[in-house]
Amino acid sequence: MTPDLTAFIAALPKAELHVHHVGSASPRIVSELAERHPGTVPSDPDELRRFFEFSDFAHFVTVYLAVVDLVRTPEDIRYLTYEIAREMATTQSLRYAELTCTPYTSVRPHEPGL
Repeated sequence: MTPDLTAFIAALPKAELHVHHVGSASPRIVSELAERHPGTVPSDPDELRRFFEFSDFAHFVTVYLAVVDLVRTPEDIRYLTYEIAREMATTQSLRYAELTCTPYTSVRPHEPGL
Protein backbone atom coordinates (compact mmCIF):
# COMPACT_ATOMS: atom_id res chain seq x y z
CA MET A 1 0.00 0.00 0.00
CA THR A 2 1.11 3.51 -0.66
CA PRO A 3 1.52 5.97 2.22
CA ASP A 4 -1.45 7.99 0.90
CA LEU A 5 -3.70 4.92 0.89
CA THR A 6 -2.52 3.92 4.38
CA ALA A 7 -3.31 7.42 5.70
CA PHE A 8 -6.71 7.40 3.95
CA ILE A 9 -7.66 4.05 5.51
CA ALA A 10 -6.41 5.12 8.95
CA ALA A 11 -8.63 8.21 8.81
CA LEU A 12 -11.81 6.34 7.81
CA PRO A 13 -14.46 6.03 10.54
CA LYS A 14 -14.52 2.51 11.96
CA ALA A 15 -16.75 0.20 14.00
CA GLU A 16 -15.78 -2.44 16.55
CA LEU A 17 -18.45 -5.15 16.73
CA HIS A 18 -16.99 -7.28 19.51
CA VAL A 19 -14.54 -5.83 21.99
CA HIS A 20 -13.99 -6.77 25.63
CA HIS A 21 -14.00 -4.10 28.33
CA VAL A 22 -10.94 -5.14 30.36
CA GLY A 23 -9.22 -6.72 27.36
CA SER A 24 -9.28 -3.36 25.57
CA ALA A 25 -7.31 -1.54 28.26
CA SER A 26 -4.13 -0.10 26.79
CA PRO A 27 -0.83 -0.31 28.66
CA ARG A 28 -1.32 3.34 29.69
CA ILE A 29 -4.69 2.55 31.28
CA VAL A 30 -3.42 -0.61 32.97
CA SER A 31 -0.43 1.32 34.30
CA GLU A 32 -2.72 3.94 35.86
CA LEU A 33 -4.90 1.27 37.48
CA ALA A 34 -1.77 -0.54 38.74
CA GLU A 35 -0.58 2.70 40.35
CA ARG A 36 -3.95 3.02 42.10
CA HIS A 37 -3.82 -0.58 43.32
CA PRO A 38 -0.19 -1.68 43.78
CA GLY A 39 0.42 -5.40 43.83
CA THR A 40 0.79 -8.05 41.16
CA VAL A 41 0.61 -5.83 38.04
CA PRO A 42 3.59 -3.55 37.42
CA SER A 43 2.96 0.13 36.71
CA ASP A 44 6.37 0.79 35.13
CA PRO A 45 5.95 0.80 31.31
CA ASP A 46 8.94 -1.49 30.61
CA GLU A 47 7.96 -3.98 33.30
CA LEU A 48 4.38 -3.85 32.07
CA ARG A 49 5.47 -4.72 28.51
CA ARG A 50 7.30 -7.78 29.85
CA PHE A 51 4.28 -8.66 31.99
CA PHE A 52 2.16 -8.83 28.81
CA GLU A 53 4.52 -11.21 26.97
CA PHE A 54 2.34 -14.33 27.14
CA SER A 55 4.10 -17.69 27.25
CA ASP A 56 0.95 -19.78 26.79
CA PHE A 57 -2.82 -19.63 27.26
CA ALA A 58 -2.61 -20.33 30.99
CA HIS A 59 -0.24 -17.37 31.36
CA PHE A 60 -2.64 -15.20 29.34
CA VAL A 61 -5.48 -16.11 31.73
CA THR A 62 -3.28 -15.32 34.75
CA VAL A 63 -2.39 -11.90 33.33
CA TYR A 64 -6.00 -11.19 32.33
CA LEU A 65 -7.29 -12.02 35.81
CA ALA A 66 -4.58 -9.85 37.39
CA VAL A 67 -5.76 -6.91 35.27
CA VAL A 68 -9.42 -7.69 36.08
CA ASP A 69 -8.46 -7.45 39.75
CA LEU A 70 -7.31 -3.85 39.20
CA VAL A 71 -10.89 -2.78 38.50
CA ARG A 72 -12.06 -2.50 42.10
CA THR A 73 -14.15 0.63 42.51
CA PRO A 74 -16.92 2.42 40.64
CA GLU A 75 -14.32 5.09 39.79
CA ASP A 76 -12.06 2.40 38.26
CA ILE A 77 -14.95 1.21 36.08
CA ARG A 78 -15.72 4.79 35.02
CA TYR A 79 -12.05 5.51 34.29
CA LEU A 80 -11.57 2.29 32.32
CA THR A 81 -14.71 2.79 30.23
CA TYR A 82 -14.07 6.47 29.50
CA GLU A 83 -10.41 6.00 28.62
CA ILE A 84 -11.07 3.01 26.35
CA ALA A 85 -13.71 5.00 24.45
CA ARG A 86 -11.46 8.08 24.28
CA GLU A 87 -8.48 6.09 22.95
CA MET A 88 -10.61 4.24 20.40
CA ALA A 89 -12.07 7.51 19.11
CA THR A 90 -8.81 9.47 19.01
CA THR A 91 -6.26 6.86 17.95
CA GLN A 92 -8.33 4.47 15.81
CA SER A 93 -11.04 6.73 14.29
CA LEU A 94 -13.57 4.44 15.96
CA ARG A 95 -17.10 5.82 15.87
CA TYR A 96 -19.09 2.81 17.11
CA ALA A 97 -18.21 0.01 19.52
CA GLU A 98 -20.11 -2.89 20.98
CA LEU A 99 -18.25 -3.15 24.26
CA THR A 100 -18.70 -6.47 26.05
CA CYS A 101 -18.67 -6.17 29.83
CA THR A 102 -18.73 -8.81 32.54
CA PRO A 103 -20.14 -7.01 35.59
CA TYR A 104 -19.67 -10.05 37.79
CA THR A 105 -15.88 -9.59 37.69
CA SER A 106 -16.32 -6.27 39.51
CA VAL A 107 -18.55 -7.66 42.26
CA ARG A 108 -16.76 -7.72 45.58
CA PRO A 109 -19.15 -8.92 48.28
CA HIS A 110 -16.67 -8.07 51.06
CA GLU A 111 -16.52 -4.39 49.98
CA PRO A 112 -19.55 -2.11 50.52
CA GLY A 113 -21.01 -0.61 47.35
CA LEU A 114 -19.49 -3.08 44.92
